[in-house]
Amino acid sequence: MRIYCIKNELITPAVQYTFEFLLARSGFFYQWLTNGSVKITTGIILSYGKNIQASRTPRLHLPRYYDPLNPAREKAEWQEFLTDDIRLPVLGLSNDSHSEIPFDLIATVFFFLSRMEEKDFRHPDDADRFYRESILYQYGQYRLPVVDMLAAWFARKIRALFRKHNQPYLCKSDFPDGKQMGLAFTHDVDITRAYNPLRRTFLKWKSPEQKQIVTQAEDDIWSFDRLLPFYKEKGWKATFNFIPRRWEDLHYRYNIKTSRFRQLIKRLQEEGHEIGLHPSRYAFDHPQRYAREKKRLESVTGHPVLGIRQHYLRALYPSLWRTVENIGLKYDATLAFRRQAGFRGGICTPFKCFDNQENRPLGCMEFPTAFFESSLPGDGQDEEPAIEAIYHFFEITQKYRGLLTILWHPSNIWRVPFWNRLWREIIEQTERYQPYIATLKQHYDWQIARERMDINSLKFDGKIIEVIIQTHLKEQKIDVKIFGADECVRASGGKMIPIEENNQKGYRIVCEGNALSLEVDHIPDKTNR
Repeated sequence: MRIYCIKNELITPAVQYTFEFLLARSGFFYQWLTNGSVKITTGIILSYGKNIQASRTPRLHLPRYYDPLNPAREKAEWQEFLTDDIRLPVLGLSNDSHSEIPFDLIATVFFFLSRMEEKDFRHPDDADRFYRESILYQYGQYRLPVVDMLAAWFARKIRALFRKHNQPYLCKSDFPDGKQMGLAFTHDVDITRAYNPLRRTFLKWKSPEQKQIVTQAEDDIWSFDRLLPFYKEKGWKATFNFIPRRWEDLHYRYNIKTSRFRQLIKRLQEEGHEIGLHPSRYAFDHPQRYAREKKRLESVTGHPVLGIRQHYLRALYPSLWRTVENIGLKYDATLAFRRQAGFRGGICTPFKCFDNQENRPLGCMEFPTAFFESSLPGDGQDEEPAIEAIYHFFEITQKYRGLLTILWHPSNIWRVPFWNRLWREIIEQTERYQPYIATLKQHYDWQIARERMDINSLKFDGKIIEVIIQTHLKEQKIDVKIFGADECVRASGGKMIPIEENNQKGYRIVCEGNALSLEVDHIPDKTNR
């Protein structure tokens, strides 16, 4: 039921971080062990670098070909690995037909998550300038969540090993209520007026017709009076990111401390939406501004701000993540291409951040953003390719049970006709796929609650497996799934719902309290041990 990861001298912080991402991504329960420190009666072993031979417990070995923190020093080569009928770029592909994991999975996944290919960038616009040099672009896979696909392939290997040895296994649900994907609507509030005040007054004065045009333009820009009733009717919540700084050089944005913005932010909060930080364009060149702008925004919200998205998606990693951690934020949502729709990090799932310069995991999370209106084909003006791209992102995110984070500027929902058509298409796809829709803060809380869910006690007397799971429930209900146990499962503290996933029948168990107790009748298949 549990996966045991064996520690050795090769398990560096980078390796452990990547192991934990892969296992948490698929919802497995795992525990780190020093070789031989605990007698294992049920479960499987994962080893890295050094294969473990002296164990009767089923095991899966992950080879090490490169140092994840310095693959260039070891002349790492990218090659193509076929999975799900798609060729994905990987490091260290081997011709060993006996290897269950024929490439360096840890180095490959760490490369994308830690943004190793951006570590030498010196300007926050470099990722945008040199996106054609990225590995994903070179292999033509920048619209695929390559990391999620590799994680899914790895999870299939683990599930097959459990089944081969006739062992039931547990995993955590990806989203609440058995949803197969998540979705986050995010809105960066950049523009809130169509004209500067002097020009607006002059145009209104010219003629009644001109006054009507100006009024309509202003209503289209200030879209909240239409957007918020729409969200309220649907029961959907979104994240709105505000710029606290009024001026960006000679460009005036808006003043969040005026009564109009105070009332707007109050309304957003009362209706369950989240307020996030959208730092001014040049904050990256003046790091001290981050804390000041966060404080200014919080003086209006009256509550701590938890998340950030850089203006113009200007970001250097890991320095931005380090800033997020240092000023007390919990997540970033900047990881995206500015000039094309796609997965800049090769992933459609929130993940914990890692500092590849200081060699340590950070206390914040990244929410990759898939696209925004002008990153779609032809700046969103090529309607058919843009709609096809939207279809693709919904389909691929659901297939790999990811979280689709969409950025759409409120000022562009009704102001620009072709972007409005795309927005309506997004709404149609949302209603079709029925994802778990929440603010980024709510998604963050779910990810943390899911991560903290753990096996508190695991006993096996040769016939019955007794499991106690600590759920750390607050407001959200956490689900677990069990497979390979046929109908011999008894749950205390949870409701059992029959399910079928990956061609295997099982149960989804909705936890109803802070702990879940399971009993599973189980006789190991000794022929496989």
